[in-house]
Amino acid sequence: MKHREEEERRRKQEERLAEIQRKKEEEERGEQYKFRREQELKQKEEEEKRRKQEERLAAIQRKKEEEERAEQEKYRREQEMKHREEEERRRKQEERLAEIQRKKEEKERKEAEEFRKQQEKLRQEEEEKKRRIQERKVKLEEERRKKEEEEWRKQEEEKKKKDKEALERKQKREAELEEKRRRDEERKRAEWSG
Repeated sequence: MKHREEEERRRKQEERLAEIQRKKEEEERGEQYKFRREQELKQKEEEEKRRKQEERLAAIQRKKEEEERAEQEKYRREQEMKHREEEERRRKQEERLAEIQRKKEEKERKEAEEFRKQQEKLRQEEEEKKRRIQERKVKLEEERRKKEEEEWRKQEEEKKKKDKEALERKQKREAELEEKRRRDEERKRAEWSG
């Protein structure tokens, strides 16, 4: 009897212990489940937080990249503008230099043409001077020749005149001599006949 009671008491005690153990295990499982759920929620929150952080960082990175692209595009446009302005400036400078060169060449051409005209004028003046000198020489030569001819003609006329006068004197003298001879002969004949 006593043994059965003891057995019953021990059985009940074991059941109680088993029940306590079961409840403890259930509580532990509940705690573990709760802890796991909390960990899962915490992990999800962490993941969500990390995802949002990553999205923020990605947005910041995108914005940064967009700003960099915008800056690069702005720099590229500025460089293109600067390059175009430089090209325009160089083109205008080349045009100015070409215009200066053209004016210089035009001036040189005009000066060369003017010099050529002056040289031509001097040449013509020199030729005219030579022509006048030559004409003068020809005229003087002609005048000298005419003078010589005139002198020669005068000398010829003078010679002819002198020859004529000499001939006339000779003829006169001969006539006089002839007359004298004739008178002498007449005188002699008169003397002879008388």
